[in-house]
Amino acid sequence: MHAHVSLTLWHRPPPNERHLACAHYPSGGDQRKSGTAVAVRPDNLRAQRRRGVLRPSSHSYASLIASWVYSVEEAYWLAPKTPAPLTEAHVRAWRKPGHEPLALFNGREAQPIAYGELNVLSAARGEYWLGHLIVAPQHRGNGWGRCLTELLLERAYRRHAARRVSLVVFPENERAIGCYHRAGFREEGYEEHELRHYGRLVRLLRMSATNLA
Repeated sequence: MHAHVSLTLWHRPPPNERHLACAHYPSGGDQRKSGTAVAVRPDNLRAQRRRGVLRPSSHSYASLIASWVYSVEEAYWLAPKTPAPLTEAHVRAWRKPGHEPLALFNGREAQPIAYGELNVLSAARGEYWLGHLIVAPQHRGNGWGRCLTELLLERAYRRHAARRVSLVVFPENERAIGCYHRAGFREEGYEEHELRHYGRLVRLLRMSATNLA
């Protein structure tokens, strides 16, 4: 089993004002109604692909990445095998052998706007998996999640000659699942994960993308 990934894309504040990563929109003037899909024009996606650059993520970004997670609920969706609340130390601990932490830059800002990991499942078989995908709150709802996912796939195929790239996500996280579909992932089935820190057993949706080149 590989670790969990759940892309944090948009949010809505529930009645008790807690933030849930399964539903995330950026704070400020670009708020949208709960459950409303955010349309991103194809030309905007192409422009993002041109501007978006993946670079190795350094320890100096750990505090910033941890700050993108606002609550225990959001931490649960992003990294349920990491105890909440998410801290700089937790993000640093994600860096380990076989894991490649990467930061997404949009070409205009000095700080990263998204984060994700490209990790080895079986180098011999050309199998990799994505983990801990998250977009900075002020950049959510604008297609950067798809951009991040596509650039990670591209890196896996071109740099590592990956044949197959997989991830797992909560089945309730429809927003993230839609993003992964648009990036080229397809549903494969379900697998069970024991979340020791939460004392529960959950069923996660497994998705994969195959390199046909």
